Amino acid sequence: MQAVRLFTNVDGEAAFEDFELALNVSGAESLISFDASDAIEFAETAVGHDFGWHNAPQKQWVVTLQGAIEVELENGERRVFSASSLLLAENTEGQGHTTKVVGTVPWQCIYIPVAKDSKLFMSN
Repeated sequence: MQAVRLFTNVDGEAAFEDFELALNVSGAESLISFDASDAIEFAETAVGHDFGWHNAPQKQWVVTLQGAIEVELENGERRVFSASSLLLAENTEGQGHTTKVVGTVPWQCIYIPVAKDSKLFMSN
């Protein structure tokens, strides 16, 4: 996964550095996991992958960087999330949802955990 570093070089000037984030394969996804203090994961999943019925592993933001997913609920409602979409996944119990990677490019996203006791968002 391509990324850009913005940093101060040895001359005290701002500089860019292009680099590749090394992904580790974990099932259908390739992930980058950081120390707990970093608290986020970057993921890439191949076009056509179907995660099937599942729940969110924790309350988390899912930020799509590239590609698109279609999320289907038990009642048949479907929504597509594409680049720049923000999805707050809170359904950690119950039937869950399905997620399919749609389109023509792999789905890249960032998972950002939200504290269980966070009062910033209201749940039904």
